Amino acid sequence: MALQELYKITAAILFSLPRLGRGRSTMKFLLRVALTLLWTMPSVSFAQQDYVGRFDIYNGFAYFDSPSAHLTERGYHLQAGVNATRWLSLGFDFSDVSGNVTLVPSLLKSSLVNQIGGQLASLESAGVVPLGYQVAVGTASTTQTYAGGPQLEFRHFKAVTLFVHPSIGAIHETATPHPHDFFTTGLVQQLATTVRSTIGSPSTE
Repeated sequence: MALQELYKITAAILFSLPRLGRGRSTMKFLLRVALTLLWTMPSVSFAQQDYVGRFDIYNGFAYFDSPSAHLTERGYHLQAGVNATRWLSLGFDFSDVSGNVTLVPSLLKSSLVNQIGGQLASLESAGVVPLGYQVAVGTASTTQTYAGGPQLEFRHFKAVTLFVHPSIGAIHETATPHPHDFFTTGLVQQLATTVRSTIGSPSTE
């Protein structure tokens, strides 16, 4: 169907709509504005893309948000790919971001929370730590992501490329705690020992 014929049909549909009530007049106005913008777009925008480069590369700012841990990280993102055909490309993504988070017992497993609570109760009763002592450990976090996969592209439009990009990848997380007193120092050492023994122990199924 020619583009001008599409315009005429769309215009006929829009401007033959019955008069709308006050509550729906905004929708009709927006539809007419959209049609006006469509008319003003050059017809070349609807032509297929004539040139497709062999390689694509993007790099820029990255922002990660982990609401459950109250952690935000900022850093660098790289995406590179090669166009095997006009409709298929293969790509790789890499991100490196960092931020700071305060580790509190609520972020740990319930078994560790109970263990920490028992230790604190003993220390409080002995007068080693003040009553109501709150455990909090400042921690620097670094996250790296790696992903790769194909990208299916639809190049029917001149100025816009629609695509689907399934991928598979991995995440590498590094956390560096900064304890500030004897209790948090001992707690960090205890947690590090627990993590090492968990990773090093053989799995049983």
